[in-house]
Amino acid sequence: MEPIFTHKIGRHSSKPSHAYPVIRLPLKLKSLAGRTAHVYQTQNNGKLAFLITIDEEVGNLVATDDVDKRLSALEYKTDTLIQFISANNPKNCSKYKTERPSRVRSDDGVTS
Repeated sequence: MEPIFTHKIGRHSSKPSHAYPVIRLPLKLKSLAGRTAHVYQTQNNGKLAFLITIDEEVGNLVATDDVDKRLSALEYKTDTLIQFISANNPKNCSKYKTERPSRVRSDDGVTS
């Protein structure tokens, strides 16, 4: 398991005589709001721990952070490649220019 955040357990009370512990998840997991969660009590290294499962496939919920990381890496590589091409391809280099062929006008006025 990988820790994703640290948060103080809050308190929610609907009546003065009732107080429920509340744990908020990070904003990046807002798509989980309204889903059914199954909470299991366990222990980890001798400490009280909870396992929370959601009735949905993992690929649809957790992948956003990985996609952001992959997209950032791809953008960085693309920028590096563009800088390399720009540095090694001067704009006045005729090798990379596309020039139109010149038209020649004959004596009878026809352009070829």
